[in-house]
Amino acid sequence: MPRTHPPYSPEFRRQMVDLVRAGRDPDDLAREFDPTGHSIRAWVAQANRNEGRRAELTPGLATAERDELIRLRRENKQLRELEHRPLIRTQAFGEAVDPNRLERLSRYETHLDRKLERMLAMLFKLQELRRAANPT
Repeated sequence: MPRTHPPYSPEFRRQMVDLVRAGRDPDDLAREFDPTGHSIRAWVAQANRNEGRRAELTPGLATAERDELIRLRRENKQLRELEHRPLIRTQAFGEAVDPNRLERLSRYETHLDRKLERMLAMLFKLQELRRAANPT
């Protein structure tokens, strides 16, 4: 089972990055301190991205860019949910559905609708079987 360790402090990570930049080998630092050489290399690569150093050698997003991307994805998801909420409510209460708006549903929402229909069909079938078994 792999070892788990609480996250290292930003100060500790910064010191490891500075030591690597000063010429120390990450594997030597890993033997001397607790983190793995892989972790130390990842910290150095992330620090390079954050500082705009050698972007071609450390592809990926800077921490601020990654945080902004996560925030924007979350916001986009919330906006999509708000957009589809009236349609979902309409379908849930069995009112007429506008076919033009129905096309805008995402695949997952359509999947959930089909799953709900199958589940309801199974419940009705089970109810019929119980009535047939107990004709009282």
